[in-house]
Amino acid sequence: MARRIFTSSSKELICIITLLAIGLLLHSIGSVHLNQHRSVKTQDDNLTIAMPVEVQLLTSAGDRYLAANINVFRAIMVSYQPDQITVNTQAKLQTEAATFNPAHEDNYYLAAATLSWQNAVPAAQQVLKRAMDHRQFDLYPPFYYGFNLRYFLHDTIGGARYIEEAAKRTNGGNQQALFAIAARWYEKAPDTQEAINIVRAMHKQSRDPALRKYLEQRISRLEGLATLKIAATQFIKLKKKPAKELSDFVNSGLLESIPLDPTGLGYEIDQQGTPILGNAVNKKP
Repeated sequence: MARRIFTSSSKELICIITLLAIGLLLHSIGSVHLNQHRSVKTQDDNLTIAMPVEVQLLTSAGDRYLAANINVFRAIMVSYQPDQITVNTQAKLQTEAATFNPAHEDNYYLAAATLSWQNAVPAAQQVLKRAMDHRQFDLYPPFYYGFNLRYFLHDTIGGARYIEEAAKRTNGGNQQALFAIAARWYEKAPDTQEAINIVRAMHKQSRDPALRKYLEQRISRLEGLATLKIAATQFIKLKKKPAKELSDFVNSGLLESIPLDPTGLGYEIDQQGTPILGNAVNKKP
């Protein structure tokens, strides 16, 4: 009996070693061939080529988790100032790593920290989306995904939705902070009434007293903005020109007073005469 067990284990070991040897041989042959035909030489020369998925799996003895680890390790080796060819290869390595192992934590962290800032946001988003779907306990993939939408792709409302998703994956102070960020981003919606409806829905779902109070202030602020936008439309009809100051709405009799903003940031008017939310940056000391 012991003889049979030993024989079976030996065969399995020999099989694994053989696969590794074949894979390494193919990898070496492929690398030599590609190096001979490569016209561009860079500091990160060994990172300008990504092997086909099939070869990657062969070199990993068919282990997709090992293949993912190898890709992530190679991506980590990229210098701080890679050229575009190297960035493209890194993006390919990381998206393929996300295919091999979508839940790879280091892979999505690296994508968020590097690809997003190297003009490879679509690849970063692909890695983050797969991590989000396969790490449903983890708040960071949707957080980074939402951040990229807001700051790189200029989709504030889309970003807010993913920040809200991140908030649902945590609790306590982190949850409150993330919901607050989402609420502020929702304020940027072109359709003020839509923004009001979204923040109201968040308020309705919240059970935290402090967060509910915060959201109530945001709702009041947006309602004030909606009132001012209606007045701006009426002012143009009345005066045949846009308003230059918020006080024009009061002086023309359209409003009794400028709505109060409970956050203290107030409202402003842009060059086109459209009321907008004020912010601390533009406040005069």
